[in-house]
Order: sequence, then C-alpha cells, then structure tokens
Amino acid sequence: MRKLLAILLMALCTMGAAFAEEAEVFTEGDFSYVLTDEGAVITDYAFPDGVMERLTIPETLGGAPVVGIAESAMWHEYIVYTIEIPATMTMLPEGEFGYGTEIVLHPNNPHFTNKDGFLIDARTNTLLHASPSAAEKPLPAVTRLGDECLKNWHAEGHIILPDTLTSIGAGVFYDCVDVTGVTIPAGVTEIGAGAFNCTSLTEIKLPPGLTSIPHLMLSCNDITEITIPASVKSIGSWAFYLCPLTKVDIPATCTFVAWDAFDPEVELFFHGYGQLETYFEYVERTGDDSLLEEYTLDLFEYELTDEGAVITNWNYNGYGDGVPRVITLPSELGGQPVIGIADNALNTYEMYYEHSFALVIPEGVKWLSDDAFWCCHNADAIYFPASLTDIPEGCFDHVHAEFIVAEGNPRYEMRDGFLIDKQTDTLLFTTPQCADKPIPAVRRIGSSSMENWGTEWGQNVVIPEGVEEIGSFAFYDWELGHLTLPESLRVIETEAFCVVITEPVVIPASVELIQRGAFFYDETSVIVASDSTHFETAEEYEARVGYRWWGDEE
Repeated sequence: MRKLLAILLMALCTMGAAFAEEAEVFTEGDFSYVLTDEGAVITDYAFPDGVMERLTIPETLGGAPVVGIAESAMWHEYIVYTIEIPATMTMLPEGEFGYGTEIVLHPNNPHFTNKDGFLIDARTNTLLHASPSAAEKPLPAVTRLGDECLKNWHAEGHIILPDTLTSIGAGVFYDCVDVTGVTIPAGVTEIGAGAFNCTSLTEIKLPPGLTSIPHLMLSCNDITEITIPASVKSIGSWAFYLCPLTKVDIPATCTFVAWDAFDPEVELFFHGYGQLETYFEYVERTGDDSLLEEYTLDLFEYELTDEGAVITNWNYNGYGDGVPRVITLPSELGGQPVIGIADNALNTYEMYYEHSFALVIPEGVKWLSDDAFWCCHNADAIYFPASLTDIPEGCFDHVHAEFIVAEGNPRYEMRDGFLIDKQTDTLLFTTPQCADKPIPAVRRIGSSSMENWGTEWGQNVVIPEGVEEIGSFAFYDWELGHLTLPESLRVIETEAFCVVITEPVVIPASVELIQRGAFFYDETSVIVASDSTHFETAEEYEARVGYRWWGDEE
C-alpha cells in the first residue's frame, strides 16, 4: 500500500522539479529555495533523521518573504508532529504534509484557514490537509478535496460528502480501512486517480455529472456492483481492476475504456459505439509492453507436427489500432518450436494498408509455404533468420517490404534489393529497393518474382545473359516496350509474361520450350529465330498439369 502511495505522489510532485530547472536554487540552513518576483519558494528541506517535534517555516529566506512551498518540498518519511506556517505564505500545494503532522497557521495569514484542524485555501475553497486533530470531525463545506488531503482523517461506516463539493483529488481516501460506503454529491464532476482506495468499501454511487473515471479511481476489494453514470466519456487504467465485479454496463456516452480498467473476467456491455482498448493500443499509449509476448502468442493459430509448430493464421485484428511498429512472430507455440509458416498465414488484406510494421521471423523457423506472404500488404520490412532454408517461388504477392536476410543464412541473400536463392541461382523476389536496377544474371527468374522491379509502363526490359528459365507470372500486370531475351534462355513458362508487350519479341534460337500461354496476350507479336523452339500444345499442357489452361477453355 505504501508503495502505491509513493507512486501516486511521484506522479503528482512535479512543481519542485520545475522550479529547480528554471531558477537558481539557494540554501539557507536546512532549507533550499528559489527566488521569484513574489518572494522565496521552498523547494526542499533537509529533514534530520528520526522524529521532529516542531518545524517552523521561516518568514524570510535570502532576505525575501517566504511565499510558497513547491510540491514535494516537504514530503518526507519522518514524523513531524507540528509545522508552523508563517503569515507571509501565499502558496501551499495539496497533500504536501505527512502522516501525523499538525499544522499551526499564523493567525494573520489572510490566504488560508485552519479551523478544526482542516487547512483550507480560502481563495479556491480547497481542503489542503487534515491534521490529526481533525480526525472524526465532519468534513468542511469545501469545493474541492485536494490530493492526499485526508491522510490523517478518520471515519467509520457510510460517509456523506459535503454538498458543496465539485472536485475530489487524487488519493483522497487512500487506506481508509473503516469506510464502508460513500455518497458523492451530484455536483462532483471530477475525481482524481486513486481517490477511493479503501479496502472495506462495499458501496459507492458515482455522481451523475462525472465525465471521466481516472486511473485507479476505485481500488476496493469488496465492491461487487457499480453503476457508471451516463455522463462518463472515458474510463482509465485500473479504474475498477481490484473490484470483484461480474458485469458492468458501459453507457453510450463512453467512448474509451482502458484495457486494464476492469479485471479480464468482468463482462462489459457497451450501449454505444465505445469499445474496450486492446492490449496493443494500451502498449502504444503507455509504453508498458511487459505482457507483449504473452498477448502476441494469443494472436496466432497453429498446428503441431512431428518437427514442431506451424503458424496457420495470424489474427492481427486483435491489435486494433495499436499495431506495434515491430512485430516478432513467436518462436514457440504449444510448447513446441515454430518451424514453419503455412499458406496465407500472414495475409493482412483486411488491414487495408492502414498500419505499417516491420515483421521479424525468429530463428528456428525453417520453411515458408507456397503462399505464406500472400497479400501481406502492410509489412514495410521483413527479417529472415539464418535458420530459414526453404523459401518457395511465389511465396510473396502484393508484398512491398524491404527484405533483410541474416548474414549467417546459408542459402539466401539480398543483392541490390533482389532476393536470391544461392543454391538454385534463382531470383525469388524483388523489393522496392531494386526498382529499375539491372536484373542480375541468375540462372532462373522465379515465378511471380518481378512485382516491385518496374518503374514505368512501357519501359524496355533486358533479360541478362545467363538466365536460362523465366518462371510463371514472373512479369505480371504491366506493360513493356521492347523486350530483349538472352541467348542463354531455354524455357519460358506459362504466363511468364502476363503483360502487354507493345513491340515484337524475338525468341532466341537457344529457347527450347515455350509453355502454353507464356505470352498471355494474343496481341503479343512473337518472332521465332529457330524452328527447333517448341510451343507447348493444349494437350501437352493438360497432360502436364492435369487440367486445361484457362485460355483454351471453351
């Protein structure tokens, strides 16, 4: 509990740091201070070890009147029984004074009152501190209960807060173990973080004008029922996390509910267009990624084989709008190492290009299936590990990412933006980085490989010497001008040139086989240099693949 209080105070205590950064800090005795146009403001006090019976705030420091205390300047771990506030004081922060501290206010101070042990800023009608002498006395008719102001106040049972209240600060009812119920007046529109951390609280009715339920507002182990007012627009982190609720109605006005506002077992009923923040949106908002690996694993479907796990589907919609900038696929699923990625497993078609990310395939993955990256539109970078030794042709479709291959990979390499299979000397795929660069002199240009290479419609294309085979759909959905084929070329596969070619194509004498429909459009003019070049017939095609080429269907 004390650790939680310290966290809350750290979040609140920023003014002293601001003073220290903006002005020179002076020291006089045990006091550190800065000088402002109004006078001296205390930024720190060197509390001696142990208990202090009485601490008197001086009227002057450095010859200037003491007019204020910066936040956290007087917060301490030691007991100070009494602190005297001078008449010159005009600025006191909320919740500044500690447990067991009685405040003695100079009677001539016009800015504050201290009746019945309640220190109140008379100008804002804010309760700043309740001394031990205020314990069990009725709360005063203030407009605001300041942050941490009731640490010395005590009440039992159900308490009714003053009708004058419009605002309740952070940590006000921290550790009020005997409070079982709270009635908050209708005029309250603001409640601070951790306002009701009461272990015995069993009932609370939130006011109808409340617009936001903040972080840790209600941390009570016995609250079993809560009604969210129709005015609430947002519910913050851990707002009701420790409450043993079973179901909660979220009003139509509420458009934001933090991922960790409620226990995961609580059933939420949304009556409008609001929805629960996803964990990944939470990570993006807060930077807290401590559970990222666990939640990432929940997004993947898989099958177990004798060798290990195979990713079969990626439920990326679970990210919501909080898609991480770098996504690392799991290296283990179902207690087994991930060794493969199945067909269509990484398709992001339904993302509609709304998010981009770098995708990391972890070490241990050995193979990709034929269409593993089919329509993985949203990846702008993909990392392939050294363990990956099987990337089939046609594995990528509508992928426009940069590729990074681990230096230790024995089979694949990137060459000026071209993904090359060194074992078969095949160009597997082109990335945007290779656009308009010369095609490398590989043995084979693989199926569906040239997607990102072209830069303009009607451009001339030169296939370099050394290329022996051009795979199916290598050039797809494009327009070429003049196509130059090399003397080394032997085979042109079905629909290798599924493009418009505006100029006649000369087929070198070296070409042995042109498969059915290699030049997809009938308008393509082909000039054959040798009678030995064989054009596959419809019957030969059907015998080879088991069905007719669709261009031959009646």
